[in-house]
Amino acid sequence: MFIKIRSYQNVSNYRESLFGSVIYLRTHLRATPYLIGLALGYIISIYKPSHYRNIISNNASRIIFTVLVFMTGCILYTGGRFHYPDMEYSLWKSVAFASSHRFIWALIFTCFLVMCEYGCLPFVQSYLSWPPWVPFSKLSYGLYLVHTVFYSRINATIRFPARFDIVELCISQAQFVSDTF
Repeated sequence: MFIKIRSYQNVSNYRESLFGSVIYLRTHLRATPYLIGLALGYIISIYKPSHYRNIISNNASRIIFTVLVFMTGCILYTGGRFHYPDMEYSLWKSVAFASSHRFIWALIFTCFLVMCEYGCLPFVQSYLSWPPWVPFSKLSYGLYLVHTVFYSRINATIRFPARFDIVELCISQAQFVSDTF
């Protein structure tokens, strides 16, 4: 379950050793975005958005937003290419991807939040303040709080057949309904 520090197999196939589990991503791979989010929360608590609202000009906000959208597309493309099973494996590409992908993604998201708080993006702010997003945000936070129960159940029942299990049936029906709408 744990990554051995000095193991040739882990260095020779970095992609498999990091993302080998189909169930859950290891916690040390999620630490960087959490730390960047904590730093942004601290900065926002010091520089209150109510005092510094619209400090970034309209043109600069639009340019930065366009660059952020382009960088998001690049990150999503490289992530898809990295996980593509038929891609030829390269150690240097894997090291570059694993060391920078989550960090850059967290920085893009942080810059987007800064632009929403301190910039002038009326179309994005009006879209994000749309009233139907409120129940979805509460629902997603509730799912975030209970998602470990589902992962624990999947891990606990991995050796047993789950064909006629009522929980599996409910989960598959919820997936179908969410994919439909």
